[in-house]
Amino acid sequence: MDKSNDEKGLLDEFSVPSYDEWLSLVNEQLKGAPFEKKLVKQTVEGISIQPIYLRQDVQDLSSRITPPGQFPFIRGTRASGNTSRSWSVSQPFRFPLAGEFNEVANRDLARGLTSLQMTLDDAGKSGLDPDQSAVGTVGSNGLSIVNQEDVAQALNGINLTVLPVQLEGGMSGASLLLLLLAYCRQANIPFEGLKGSMVFDPMAELATSGSLPVSLSVVYDRMATLVGITQAVVPGLKSVGIDGRPYCEGGGSAAQELGFAMATAVETFRELQQRGVEIDDYASAVSFSFATGSDFFLEIAKLRAARYLWARIIALLGGSEVSQKVTLHSVSACYNKTIYDPYVNMLRTTTEAFSAVIGGTDVLSVVPFDDLFGLPDETSRRTARNLQIVLKEECHGNRVIDPAGGSWFVENLTDSLGESAWSVFQEVEKAGGMAAALKSGLVQKAIAEIDQQRRKKLGQRKDVAVGTNMYANLTETLPEVRQPDYESIWEARSDAAKTAKSAHTAAPDLEQLAEKANNRQADISALVEAGVQAAAKGATLGELTASFMGKATGSENVTPITIQRRTAAYETLRQKSAEMVDRTGKAPTVFFANMGPLRQHKARADFSAGFFQPGGFSVISPDGFDSVEDAVAATLDSGALIAVVCSTDDSYPDLVPPFVEQIKQKKPDITVIVAGYPKDYVTQFQELGVDDFIHIKADNLQILTNLQAKAVE
Repeated sequence: MDKSNDEKGLLDEFSVPSYDEWLSLVNEQLKGAPFEKKLVKQTVEGISIQPIYLRQDVQDLSSRITPPGQFPFIRGTRASGNTSRSWSVSQPFRFPLAGEFNEVANRDLARGLTSLQMTLDDAGKSGLDPDQSAVGTVGSNGLSIVNQEDVAQALNGINLTVLPVQLEGGMSGASLLLLLLAYCRQANIPFEGLKGSMVFDPMAELATSGSLPVSLSVVYDRMATLVGITQAVVPGLKSVGIDGRPYCEGGGSAAQELGFAMATAVETFRELQQRGVEIDDYASAVSFSFATGSDFFLEIAKLRAARYLWARIIALLGGSEVSQKVTLHSVSACYNKTIYDPYVNMLRTTTEAFSAVIGGTDVLSVVPFDDLFGLPDETSRRTARNLQIVLKEECHGNRVIDPAGGSWFVENLTDSLGESAWSVFQEVEKAGGMAAALKSGLVQKAIAEIDQQRRKKLGQRKDVAVGTNMYANLTETLPEVRQPDYESIWEARSDAAKTAKSAHTAAPDLEQLAEKANNRQADISALVEAGVQAAAKGATLGELTASFMGKATGSENVTPITIQRRTAAYETLRQKSAEMVDRTGKAPTVFFANMGPLRQHKARADFSAGFFQPGGFSVISPDGFDSVEDAVAATLDSGALIAVVCSTDDSYPDLVPPFVEQIKQKKPDITVIVAGYPKDYVTQFQELGVDDFIHIKADNLQILTNLQAKAVE
């Protein structure tokens, strides 16, 4: 090769195929099938996912694809990305008692956690002490806190000066903070040394539970006070946590999760602005929590779009460049997790965590795979924690800045998702804001429509939940259920609350707290001091919340978003089949009338087995029968009430009519199904008595539900 050729790049020696040439080859292989139908995927937002992306797909986005650390921050809020300050490794702790919480937290912090998550139980989030609450709410989904003693026990040995915290206290968020500050004073921890964020989103609480014990106006009054507290006393703690997770967990789209979260943030600002909070003060107090699902690239785009949307909104509101930078907390979604084949949840959280890291999250919480079975054990927590550590230490996710940046696909998807979310945001704005949209049912209806689309696709198996609607394992042993003894917890915690209330001397300080919390002009430092003094003297969480909220009147009520995992209907089928086994000794049984040699019936028999197993049905699949009479006799002998004819379309005209006729004559209540859809004979077979056809387009969930209902009868 001469010198001139040697200096050429390797690619210069080959012609670059054009898009039209590629498309011609693809259409040749599709053999007439429509390109848009076969190779273009539609997301629930209506975004078209192309099989290939070109430079031209990002030509109009050049103004937005700026370097990391520059507006609109799609590629990250820091120029150095994760290389100088990696994401925080967090994990949810739902242990109900302070001692156990502390033991688990210290153990896990020593093994890789770099952030502490403290979530109150359902009773505490409602602003109530255990003795004011019902059995099942105390210790449920979080830590039961009565007073500062519980906080001190929960945090014993944990260095809060170096460890960021995420506080999730619901209506008791301010009270939890006051208890934490009282503990810090006792432990000689400077208030300004605390850092982290709070999840306090009354709109998300209203959307999820359907009610608030006080009016939104009162809540915003207290939120403004809380912002003032954190800015004056705990500047490292963000006090407004906008929570997008309910919209994902209700089955909504990524665009809806983003759009509704941004609408909530804007409405919250407008309310707080009326109470004296300026845009830069507000923006610096905000963090967002989002659920992370299984759609790998879409979840990457969601976090990138979130940064863009926030920067765009704050810029329009007149906020500074610093205020345009948002803090994101990613949490494993629950909507896509499964009870059956639960170890697949590990694989789901792997892609979810990877998406969050690639997307540039600031805090990442990976939920243990067995979370649906109650309190996770040490092994499942360790696995979830080590997933993040592997992504950091072995995959070096903290050494690359925005690894998805520049990908024509990801950049195009980020833009499309951002614009779709902006449309959702604008729709809410037209409705009068997020509160009005919830009260009118707009939000609930929009999410329900997407949820129904998802469930329909899952039932038709156009979407797959591995181990549930496809590839079910009927011989699996499920993890042990480890639910707390809620009745004994309620009794013990109620006694503790009553004892604390009768023993403390905090009444004057609680009165001072109530007085100052109800006065917008009150000195913030004096308010904090009254609250800290009350907490130090033994005031309970519920008492602090009652004083901070004051004698508030009013309430808020809406139709709640239905939070339900997408595989719940399939899991109900499996559970009902298991109950039949316990009651009768056998599950609903299906007999395969496999006709002819193996090559003739195997494909349909294998498909049919996979079709029925997601419902927990027992399958009998014998060798192929040489005659219809033998197949009929074996079917009747099996005792099964469902028979499936498995063979080829070409053979069905000769096999199905006599099989159906003989079966229906001898046992009319047997359901006869044909595997496949021989369209030229469907009507004829139905007239002969065939009850249904199972095939790739059949509604798997509906058919199994109907068959199981008949079996139960």
